[in-house]
Amino acid sequence: MKLTGASRVFGGEGMLVEITNDDGKKEEYLLLSEDYELILAEGAGNLSIEALEAAGARYSALRAARTLLSYSSNTLVALTRKLRAKGYSKEAAEFAVSRIELEGSVDEPSDAKRAVELLLRRGWGPARIISHLKNRGFGKEAISAASGMLAEIDFEPRLAAVIKKLYGDEGLPKEQAARRAAVARLRRLGYSMSDISRVDSRFEDY
Repeated sequence: MKLTGASRVFGGEGMLVEITNDDGKKEEYLLLSEDYELILAEGAGNLSIEALEAAGARYSALRAARTLLSYSSNTLVALTRKLRAKGYSKEAAEFAVSRIELEGSVDEPSDAKRAVELLLRRGWGPARIISHLKNRGFGKEAISAASGMLAEIDFEPRLAAVIKKLYGDEGLPKEQAARRAAVARLRRLGYSMSDISRVDSRFEDY
């Protein structure tokens, strides 16, 4: 097997490498230029299919990660999950996500802020919002920023508005079974039992 051609692509970031096998068959691999330079530094005599395939998988995973980010924001954890789901190895996925982080393509605190704003418009309470952010894989810094943002919000008027939307101007149902179901629903939306009790006790004020 020998190296028979290489050309720069994607503005020089990538290298399209051609090798010729011992049987004369030609194959191409798309690598990061830096990986190609490393392979050359090790010497053409050490060239192996395994090294080319691993380098090709890393670059492919990086390009796939960029494509995912072009469609929607993702946390670094979510990107890793999605790349693994697409069949990339743990090593290739982690390489791609590390590179994305280094490039600054993911701004988790800003993404978390936008997510909080969206979920507030849906009428969600703080507990469910934080749980949702954690499930999406936001890191500690983003979660801390979101928690600080939520701590500045008075959720009682928001909860009252949710109750009016769901159950009308009379507030929570009076019948016990219906009332328990309503409270459970509000808890699932992320409101605490203490907030629900306070708003219910002076619902006419809202």
